[in-house]
Amino acid sequence: MSPSSKDHLADFLSRCSVGQGVALITAVGTIVCLLLALSFSLISGIAYSPLMIAVVALLTAAPIAYILMVRIDRLRSSERISVENKSRLSTIVEISALPVIIARQSDGVMLYATPRAGEWLKYPIDRLPKSSLLGHYFDPPEAAETFVAEVRQAERVVDLEVRMKTAEGDPIWASVSAVLRDFEGQQAVYATFRDITEQKRVNDRLSALNDTLQAMIQASPLAVIVLNEEGLIQLWNPAAGEIFGWSTQEVLGRSAPTLTEFNLPEFLDLHRRVLRGGGVDGVTLRRQRKDGARIDLTVWMAPLHDAQQRVVSNLALVSDITEQKKAEEALQTSQDSLSRAQQIAHIGNWEQNLDTGELTFSEEAYRIFGRSKATFRPSLDTFYQSVHPDDRDTIRAAFREAIATRRPYHSVHRVIRPNGTERFVRQHAEFTCDSTGRAIRASGTVQDITEFKQLEEQLRQSQKMEAVGRLAGGIAHDFNNLLTVIHGYSQLLLMAVDTEETRHGYAEQILEAGERAAALTRQLLAFSRKQVLQPKVMDVNAVVGNMDSMLRRLIGGNIAFFSMLSPRLAKIRADKSQLEQVVMNLVVNARDAMPTGGELIIETSNLSLLEADPKGDVNMLPGEYVMLAVKDTGMGIQADVLPHIFEPFFTTKDVNKGTGLGLSTVYGIIHQSGGYVTVETKPEHGTTFRAFLPAVLEPVDIAPLTPQPALSYNGETILVVEDEPGVRSLIRTILEESGYTVLAAERGKEALELLSKAGASVRLMVTDVVMPEMSGRELADRLAETHPSIKVLYLSGYTNDQIGHDGVIDQGMSFLQKPFLPEMLIRKVGELLSP
Repeated sequence: MSPSSKDHLADFLSRCSVGQGVALITAVGTIVCLLLALSFSLISGIAYSPLMIAVVALLTAAPIAYILMVRIDRLRSSERISVENKSRLSTIVEISALPVIIARQSDGVMLYATPRAGEWLKYPIDRLPKSSLLGHYFDPPEAAETFVAEVRQAERVVDLEVRMKTAEGDPIWASVSAVLRDFEGQQAVYATFRDITEQKRVNDRLSALNDTLQAMIQASPLAVIVLNEEGLIQLWNPAAGEIFGWSTQEVLGRSAPTLTEFNLPEFLDLHRRVLRGGGVDGVTLRRQRKDGARIDLTVWMAPLHDAQQRVVSNLALVSDITEQKKAEEALQTSQDSLSRAQQIAHIGNWEQNLDTGELTFSEEAYRIFGRSKATFRPSLDTFYQSVHPDDRDTIRAAFREAIATRRPYHSVHRVIRPNGTERFVRQHAEFTCDSTGRAIRASGTVQDITEFKQLEEQLRQSQKMEAVGRLAGGIAHDFNNLLTVIHGYSQLLLMAVDTEETRHGYAEQILEAGERAAALTRQLLAFSRKQVLQPKVMDVNAVVGNMDSMLRRLIGGNIAFFSMLSPRLAKIRADKSQLEQVVMNLVVNARDAMPTGGELIIETSNLSLLEADPKGDVNMLPGEYVMLAVKDTGMGIQADVLPHIFEPFFTTKDVNKGTGLGLSTVYGIIHQSGGYVTVETKPEHGTTFRAFLPAVLEPVDIAPLTPQPALSYNGETILVVEDEPGVRSLIRTILEESGYTVLAAERGKEALELLSKAGASVRLMVTDVVMPEMSGRELADRLAETHPSIKVLYLSGYTNDQIGHDGVIDQGMSFLQKPFLPEMLIRKVGELLSP
């Protein structure tokens, strides 16, 4: 049979049922068997029964036919199922979202491709060359061979990522699942492709972003630390190592509190706050480096989540602010120092925007103007409202002129604080200009100079007082020389004239007038602080107590007198007679201020002054003081009178009611004793004078009870040195009449010449202190070098700092104050010459 006949038979049989096929094959087989048996009989000559042959043929052909048809039916059924499955699979593949390509494994020729593959590769499936190479769509093409080789070597499905390109050349990435199988009798690669181009791009971007993030973390100046839920360190960048001093290898997997001196409860609280989903925003902490150094840190924390949005770790950013903290502390210290310096110097600063008028004050500027930063808003209008009305127009005009000319602005004016007090301020400002030269900003300072103004006035007053004092002292010195002559000759005249004679009365009047003049002179010397002091350590309470009876008689019965003396009062060093004069003058002044009666109080107390404090005319130096106060409830002192109360000869009393030297004497005595005097007064409400004298820790001086020595009148030789002829003549007369031998000289040089001639016969030198060419003190020093045994008696109308320091007689010095009576001179000389 020809191949075509066989095919037709097979096709015919495939369309027959099993029974039809069996019948057909059996009949055909029986016929064939009969024909074969007849042919064999003819050839062999043996006769076979046709019936027997037919039966044998039927029995042989029927089973064979049945078996054959069953197998044909099974093959036909299997083929039908295969065709159906193939059709179904083809349908599934063609409608699949994934591109499918079958390529021969030997050379990569494409044998099959789904429509989705054509769309994906941007080549219509009906035009997709089935026989084209798979390498046409790989990038580079050689990658297709590597792909096929990997599939060939695998025993199961291979999953790969490959770079491909479309028919238009567009790059694409694919995730490929491939396996090697038979296709139409040849080995082929079955492959499904999933486009992962966008995913790859996202992954690339994420990878690039991750690389950038890693680079940022590595380069970050902030420490970047990641802690897991247990507080173990998972990430530690180089900045963390620089800040804390620990390397990454040393910290990974370790607990943060074990690395440094953490405050564990504080750390746990912050960590738990983050794990609960919260955050930590810029908390300032102090920690410790590996080397033990303290560091200040600012910490930010935020939670990190997993895919299920669960908090799994803690991201901490840490900034080392140690230097910043030091700088801030230094800046704050500097600002505090500046603020303190401004406060001490009473200097504030201000700035004004000349376009908007906005004005800003420093804290000290607020204090100077007496304003509160919380309630006062500085502006040009509110500033001018603070200026004294009498100064306002002048200041406004001066400021406008300074702006117009762009020259520095200077002014001194008064301001009125909200409480009504008046202060003097000094202002200085300079201007900032724009590119056109127009002033746009003023920066200035304001200084409270009220105390300077007061001190300036006090200085002028002190200078005036000093000038008056020098004048008074000079007059008193010359006047004392005249009074010495008047006193001396009046006393000599009284001694020479009988008491019944008229001339005796004349001499008494002259002597009395001289005494009054001497008292006046002593007050002038006290004011000018040129009287000689003989200070001793004393108790002020004892001095006041001894004067109690006299003071009560002095003030009269219409004034109530009280003493408030501190029981533990410190001691002072002063001249007792001068202190008594201070008390006397202050009490008399208080009495005269209460003509209709009132109360007078003498008070003493201790004062410890830790820092300089303005008290009246000067700033009292720090130290321990004894305060003596005399208070009255009188008429007080008027404001226009108060600046002049310590001036000599200034008085508000009627003519012949006072000399005007009482308070000036108090002023001079207290200041010469190293103290201060102040006054507080209010018209119609009384006055309080306070004297402050330096306290000492020495015991009170007690004069020894020694018998008076017998005075010597043995005609000793005495050298008298006095530049005033009248005084020199008087002293010589008094001494010679008392039996002494007198050598008289006008100047120091002349006295030294007399001493060189007289030699050791001179027992005593009586010398004035203030003389031309050579002072009495200098003459005594020269005398001590050549004649140390000669004693010295100093005479002076005032000290002029020549006898001792600040008018205080040095220990062992003998002194006689002018004017003096002859008997005073004789007694003093006799005491010095007594053995």
